[in-house]
Amino acid sequence: LTAGTQDNLSPGWWEKYEVVIPDKKAIYQKDIVSSTMRLKQTRNLATLYELEEKMRLEPDEEKMQQYLQHHKLLTEQKKEFAKATGLVVYKRR
Repeated sequence: LTAGTQDNLSPGWWEKYEVVIPDKKAIYQKDIVSSTMRLKQTRNLATLYELEEKMRLEPDEEKMQQYLQHHKLLTEQKKEFAKATGLVVYKRR
């Protein structure tokens, strides 16, 4: 946040509400990290749903064990993404 950004507001607005407008440069990197995490989260969920579909159709026990291990890893990643992004409720597509 920079003090220079208040120059864009009318003086009455600043004096009454003391609104601080963050500088775009200050939040740019945060936006990039957040967007990247959400993209990774979306891809993780898509892969998880595809894997669950394969698991439903798989008759081979050995292959199923491999799927279960992969599913466990993806679920752990899902938890980490939820913690990082603050999104814990997912909408299934």
